[in-house]
Amino acid sequence: MLIGNRGVITLIKLYKDVDYHYSVLKKAVDLKKQLEHKNKLLQEKSLNLDLLDEQTRNVLGYVDKNEIVIILNPQ
Repeated sequence: MLIGNRGVITLIKLYKDVDYHYSVLKKAVDLKKQLEHKNKLLQEKSLNLDLLDEQTRNVLGYVDKNEIVIILNPQ
């Protein structure tokens, strides 16, 4: 009852695995929500020009020659 495939120790390990995978799932769901929100802001109907400018500079590295870029929170 204490050890083996159906024992208490195995049950405790399974609960730990479930907790770990739940936390991984929660992080993935949070990231999905963030990306969906950014995607919504970049759609044609509700285009956020500031976000578009930020993404263009961040992804493509566009900077004017008279600008200075300071990255406060690198991703």
